[in-house]
Amino acid sequence: MRFILTLAAITAVLHAKSFKIDVRSTGSLRAKLITSGQHRQYLDQQRKYRVQNFRAEPLQIMDYADEFYVGEVHVGTPGQRTQLAMGTAVPGSWLIDSNCDSMACNGHSVNGFTRHKFDTLNSSTFNRKEKAFAIMYGYGVCEGYMATDVFSFAGLNIPGQDVGIAQYVNDYFGYLPIDGMFSLAWLAFVADNETTPLRRAFDDLDKPIFTVWLDKKVNLTAGGNRGLFTFGDFDHDHCEEDANYALSTDIVYWQFSIDGYFISSHRQDKKAEAISDTGAPWIGAPQEVIDTVANVTGAKYDASRDIYTVPCDVTETLPDFNIVINGREYAIPSAVYVVDIGLSDGNCVIAFFSLGENVPEPSWVLGATFIRNYCHVYDVGAKQIGFSKAKHTDV
Repeated sequence: MRFILTLAAITAVLHAKSFKIDVRSTGSLRAKLITSGQHRQYLDQQRKYRVQNFRAEPLQIMDYADEFYVGEVHVGTPGQRTQLAMGTAVPGSWLIDSNCDSMACNGHSVNGFTRHKFDTLNSSTFNRKEKAFAIMYGYGVCEGYMATDVFSFAGLNIPGQDVGIAQYVNDYFGYLPIDGMFSLAWLAFVADNETTPLRRAFDDLDKPIFTVWLDKKVNLTAGGNRGLFTFGDFDHDHCEEDANYALSTDIVYWQFSIDGYFISSHRQDKKAEAISDTGAPWIGAPQEVIDTVANVTGAKYDASRDIYTVPCDVTETLPDFNIVINGREYAIPSAVYVVDIGLSDGNCVIAFFSLGENVPEPSWVLGATFIRNYCHVYDVGAKQIGFSKAKHTDV
């Protein structure tokens, strides 16, 4: 009997599976546009699009695209290499069709990225569906049709994965240094009955969780900073063991409740809903929160570039920004939330963006600024999100 139990335990260990995928930062798109002198044109295009499409669709994903963490995903048979933005709040995975030859599909040269479009005719496993898809972002739209094909990433091979094939993307997407989006949402909300890669991947994993760790910023303008996504296990190498969990109120968006925030002597104990978003570079909050942060730090709003700035020489001296989740305080030091994006005028930006006034819930977005300090553990089985202190080597 003891032999049988021991054999069973060994078999369980041998079949336990977890996979890791390295990701890297694309660097700050905003910084590249400012350096190239194209930021004004970029903002004008955004504003024009928003005016033309105000409330055109019920789904509006706010504009905070700036820095992406991309992972290498091979799609099709034989596998075609793509660099996809890994997003926990991305509503569906999509690629750009090789038949789209617009500047937006090919990519603007300013982003310094050679775009890889997907050639559907060069994949023997590609299957087109008779179903359209469209995603309306706050900054633009991409649309085309749904299909299925093989996705290979992090040692996983997923046949028949649902994916959108974008035949049109508006001008904004030409600036983005990515080949498409990879959804890490649990449920898709682009097309009916679409299955996300995350759900398919968990069939091959030991635990229904994945962990996200992002390295400290070194030079966000240049990019290249790494991260690690661990599927099927907790990342014991990069994250402290004492994770604190909050129940997810909506695992489609990885949404959860926060108890409030404080910075210096300013404190607000007010429940709100937040989403964890690996696709967001900064922390998004209601305008009143941004105003408080600006007042405490002395940040000035630069309307021409739509950013809040402080002198770079105060990076280490400003007070921590603290978010309270499930009774525990999470401190973000100024060395993390003050970012040098190469403005060349002695100023740095504070890594916050406004979601507006009187914002419906969720009214907070916790992006890479928060995740760099605290690993995020997405526990699908228990429908909860864990936060643990990230381990970093000194840089």
